[in-house]
Amino acid sequence: MVKQILKKVLHKLRPETDTRFHSYCATLEKLVNYRNAIAQPIEEGTTVSIIIFSKDRAIQLHALLSSFFELVTGQATIRVLYTVSDAAHGHAYEQVAALFRNHPVTFEKENSFRKDLLKLLDTINTEKLFFLVDDIVFTEPFDLTEFVKFNPDYFVPTLRLGLNLNFSYTLQQRQPLPSFRTHMAAGSEWLMWQWKDGALDWGYPLSVDGHLFRTAEIKIIIQNCQFRAPNSLEEALQDYMPVYAERLGIACKKSLIMNIPCNKVQLENNNIAGNLSSQELLLQWQAGFQLDFRKLRHFKNTSAHQEVELTFIKRSNFA
Repeated sequence: MVKQILKKVLHKLRPETDTRFHSYCATLEKLVNYRNAIAQPIEEGTTVSIIIFSKDRAIQLHALLSSFFELVTGQATIRVLYTVSDAAHGHAYEQVAALFRNHPVTFEKENSFRKDLLKLLDTINTEKLFFLVDDIVFTEPFDLTEFVKFNPDYFVPTLRLGLNLNFSYTLQQRQPLPSFRTHMAAGSEWLMWQWKDGALDWGYPLSVDGHLFRTAEIKIIIQNCQFRAPNSLEEALQDYMPVYAERLGIACKKSLIMNIPCNKVQLENNNIAGNLSSQELLLQWQAGFQLDFRKLRHFKNTSAHQEVELTFIKRSNFA
């Protein structure tokens, strides 16, 4: 396994000068040892942990959590790792936390993203986890138990893909659907394909937007990645694409979540986004409003990221 993967990535790393090469090899060895250690089938649990990354988006985080608890059944523990740029945003997060105090959600304020994420991963006691970012909303009802039943050693299930996705917002181009395994696609709620055969979003297994991973395995990888924030984390994960490319993708026929990139709160890349600033959204929150996330139920997005017109309604006490 190690030699096969190294052949695929050596063109990106310079063994003579790149210190990443040695770290990468060590990580692959750890992954091989881990896979050997789980040669015997693991009894799969039905609970999952969710880590949500958030910055200066209290009103969007509220919509994500509200849509999750309204539409999703099954057991999950949610950890929100958040950061703010000023006290006003911090107070808004305190209000969100209070609204969900009776739900399985805990809030962790970020000091150093990498250190805090690694510390958080050390506390995860479920076999599986997935990440979310705060500009996501759930659009369809579903049973989380059915999602986590797939073995992440052989599959990378995803919440964000579906037959409705034929466009890449990030790259602003159309994307083809992959060739699905017919015995799964016909008469089944789930689609199945091989990640290495997919293009764009359909060939991108290492996403932090609702892709299911084995906790122990993704933890090994993250421990050996260098990153400063969620975007550079996802970028660093792509070095391990060869580990996951052979696995099978699993998705519902209709995507279950969608990203609404109405604004941008990070400086790590030049991803396109809308121009509704986090400050404008904070003012809406301070005035007692929330996003009308229910208006997006059953919304048929054509891209995993899609700008939509947002509406605001008076905030209700969700707790």
